[in-house]
Amino acid sequence: MACLLFALLAGSAVAGCASDCAHNCPTLTFTAIASSGENLNVATATWTGDACATDQSPECRGNIDGSLPCVYFSIIAARPGSCRLDLTFTDGRAPFSATATFGPATTQGCCHGFPITGDAIVTIPPLHPPAVVDAGTDGDASGDAVAGDAVSD
Repeated sequence: MACLLFALLAGSAVAGCASDCAHNCPTLTFTAIASSGENLNVATATWTGDACATDQSPECRGNIDGSLPCVYFSIIAARPGSCRLDLTFTDGRAPFSATATFGPATTQGCCHGFPITGDAIVTIPPLHPPAVVDAGTDGDASGDAVAGDAVSD
């Protein structure tokens, strides 16, 4: 009601009151997320690259119910270019790196920011990856097949 009253008094429609100018905005946030149900025991985390905000340190955020204190990192670019996340862990997990690439500023409606030009979400590999079983074997560990081997005729 206040928006309508203001628009009438101002003599024109006010963007944002009932506007849908931000409808279908491109994805602006890059997220690196832990495997389902897993906490990230992070030792170090750094963002590097021309698109990274110079005043932003990586902050690991927890899940919604607070049971896992560190499950994802996210960033919104400060400018076009790339921003790389480098993580090391305290739990024996291998170091992890992911790079987000951001394009020029969006000009769609009233959307603001630098859209992701590649994957917007990447999954950090789990501490203990599930065992891969070759579908071509009966599960007998003595077989000669190796998971991922190609079979040719």
